[in-house]
Amino acid sequence: SNTLDIDTAIKQYSIDPQKHRNNGSSYWFRQGQKPDTYYQHAEKLSKKQPFSDVFELDGKLYILAYQDRKEAETDSFASVKDEIIAKLKQDYIETQQQVIVDKIKQDFAKRVEINPEFLK
Repeated sequence: SNTLDIDTAIKQYSIDPQKHRNNGSSYWFRQGQKPDTYYQHAEKLSKKQPFSDVFELDGKLYILAYQDRKEAETDSFASVKDEIIAKLKQDYIETQQQVIVDKIKQDFAKRVEINPEFLK
């Protein structure tokens, strides 16, 4: 037979160490959740074109199989609130750390005098 059963092919040929858990599935994903190249190949899939071309990403070869497509969804604020707050807190901490580092660098630059004898 010239048909390809994707589940059999994954079990037989995939070197993905997680294949026993996910059977090669990427599960549902949205743009931004996977690298752009991955998403661009997935975006072209349909019932009429069920397999992607083979493509390379981070030194690995991939082929994607069409399972289904969902319309874009909008998450409720309540469902993403904690994630947003955590991200804002992390961004604030990183910004404050950079402010402190920059201040220390400025203070150090003001206090340090170069002895001309060391430049000879």
